[in-house]
Amino acid sequence: MGSWGVEVLENDTALDLIPSLVKNGSLKRTVERLLLSAEYIDERLLAVEIVDISLNGIDKSIIGSMYDYEEWFEKLTLQPMTELKEEAICALEHVKENDLNWFPAYQEARRDLLQKIEARLKSTGHIQEKL
Repeated sequence: MGSWGVEVLENDTALDLIPSLVKNGSLKRTVERLLLSAEYIDERLLAVEIVDISLNGIDKSIIGSMYDYEEWFEKLTLQPMTELKEEAICALEHVKENDLNWFPAYQEARRDLLQKIEARLKSTGHIQEKL
């Protein structure tokens, strides 16, 4: 698709995974598998962000462009993945340790993005509980 940037969906690897997740009948199980053993860092980060969105809602500065999937992302908040929170935090640590191939000009922005996701996950209840 030709997408590139530091945000979660601003790369082809994560973006190309979205259609199969949208059609997936067992999203939570698939997200858990991606958190534990995704082949690519960007797929693991997407799984982390899906958990984050389910708990905290959408932050467009993290996810980037949602293309035609905004409604799907919004529905994630209806089924919070609370039981995957700790796995998401561990997966994010893996991402931080292995997310090394950024041009120097983008390293700080990517590091800031990962820290923002981590802060959201660690401070979360569920979005509905906060209202």
